[in-house]
Amino acid sequence: MTPREKIIKARTALILDKPFFGSLALRTEFMLDPTCDTAWTNGKMCGLNPKWVDSLNVDSVKFVIAHEIMHIAMLHPLRMKGRRGELWNVACDYAINGILKDDKFAVLSWALLNDEFKDMSAEQIYKILLTREIETEEQLKINNIQCQGQGQGQGQEDQCQGQGESQDQEQKQDDQDQEDQKQGQGSGQDQDQEQEGQGSGQDQDQEQEVQKQGQGSGQDQDQSQDKNRKQERNNNEPHNEDPGKCGSVRPYPSQSPTMDAQAENDMRVSVMQAITLAKSAGSLPGSLQRFIDDILASKVNWREVLRRFVDQSANNDYTWTRPNKRYLYSGFYLPSLHADGLGEIVVAIDTSGSIDREMLNSFASELSQIISEYQVDCHVVYADSNVRGVEHFTSKDIPLKLNPVGGGGTNFVPTFKWVEEQQINPRCLIYLTDLECWSFPDLQPDYPVLWARTGGYENKYLSWGEIVDIDD
Repeated sequence: MTPREKIIKARTALILDKPFFGSLALRTEFMLDPTCDTAWTNGKMCGLNPKWVDSLNVDSVKFVIAHEIMHIAMLHPLRMKGRRGELWNVACDYAINGILKDDKFAVLSWALLNDEFKDMSAEQIYKILLTREIETEEQLKINNIQCQGQGQGQGQEDQCQGQGESQDQEQKQDDQDQEDQKQGQGSGQDQDQEQEGQGSGQDQDQEQEVQKQGQGSGQDQDQSQDKNRKQERNNNEPHNEDPGKCGSVRPYPSQSPTMDAQAENDMRVSVMQAITLAKSAGSLPGSLQRFIDDILASKVNWREVLRRFVDQSANNDYTWTRPNKRYLYSGFYLPSLHADGLGEIVVAIDTSGSIDREMLNSFASELSQIISEYQVDCHVVYADSNVRGVEHFTSKDIPLKLNPVGGGGTNFVPTFKWVEEQQINPRCLIYLTDLECWSFPDLQPDYPVLWARTGGYENKYLSWGEIVDIDD
């Protein structure tokens, strides 16, 4: 089996067994990249080293693809924001490998795993790792200062020892001079004086040499410590792209702040769709749900999310009846993307009094653009505790003017029941509401639902659909 065939087979397994990862994998471009050591993603595509893939079995490749998909789903390339690449990769690996292990993936034996970081975000783990690194560097500095002090002390000891040896030699020379004087050798006195001068000079030279040696001993030790510190700093530099050896995350190829914001919103909507698919199959791990909730709860441009949600609802219908021709040559039968136009969508407006006219007009303006761009048939349902009115709009009716009726309590069940009774199979349903209600359908519908929430109320009874905050 070639590396490419192995990747295709692993992606197929994800589609069948892990719909959350399979859905996102189908939206991601994969390429063979012999220039990298393992694998990588920059948020737009994934690259894998063919030789490395060839050394792994299919289950391991399945884990690697899921690992890279998690980097994308968690927005790690976009959240990098100037952080050190190697340390950020370590933090991200700790954040996601535990989730993949909980979801019964065949985690590589050398993958970074640590229960200490369970349920932590990559940013939290990065901060902990960075703090520990700084503390380690500070301790090294303290150790180096202590070593410097010891080196200077050794130099002073050698200097004192040199002075003592010089004094002993001078005393011996004085004794010899006195002996020569007793023998009455006058000429010898001059010679003795000359020798004394030479001896004194030699002693001074020896003393200076010993002092230099003593000082040199301390200096050599300082230079060695400096070299060690520099080497330690070099070892801490981000030179290893994939320290976890499971596939790395690279910075997102930024073009402009506006395009980056759009890319982030696109990915959030893709994650929403993947969550909906996984929930309908009953295969979304709780640990993954917590992290995804944190990502999706971040403040986003609701207009962008709304448009991307509708856009991907129109293009996320994969069918097995029409195989993907790109992979047929490899002998693999994968679903193809099938789109017959957007068709119908349903927009429900909560008329219990929670939506003011300003918000309604803003929402109508955005809805008008969606209807115009996608040539969609839109059913607008006005509901409080029951369905109070329905309007149908097409591109011929824009700009829209919404005419809500109602004003009682809130019950979400009648709206979904109305869709079923009318035998409408919408591409998606968007519900504009404050979510302050406890009555939901018992079963999740088989079409995507986006709750356009006003007021930020946290409804603990809501267990399906995706949420975007409308905060004009």
